[in-house]
Amino acid sequence: MEFAFDIPGKPVPKQRPRHGKGRTFTPKKTKAAEKTVAALAMLARPRGWPMDKARRYHVEVVAVYANRRHGDLDNVVKLIQDALNGVAFPDDRQINQLKARRRFDDEPRTEVTVRVVEVNQ
Repeated sequence: MEFAFDIPGKPVPKQRPRHGKGRTFTPKKTKAAEKTVAALAMLARPRGWPMDKARRYHVEVVAVYANRRHGDLDNVVKLIQDALNGVAFPDDRQINQLKARRRFDDEPRTEVTVRVVEVNQ
């Protein structure tokens, strides 16, 4: 069982937490991007999608850029993983396999595929 969806626009890397006024906070750009990813995933997720702690998941992320300027691929993946917590899987610790790559095209986007795998895989 799997589902896939695209996030339009330039891939967004997760920003580091910021510190100020005696507290730590997540930057607004990161929060907004995570909210968008979660909403798109919920629309793409099939009815009856299994969400239990005994399952394992495979995640594939393709960051598609319009030009050769790009951010860290691992930070793009981290934003996706965090946004999918509670939407595609209960916790990103359940990801058993992760594939990520970048490529170039005229239409920037991030392509995401999530698969459920057997517990013993």
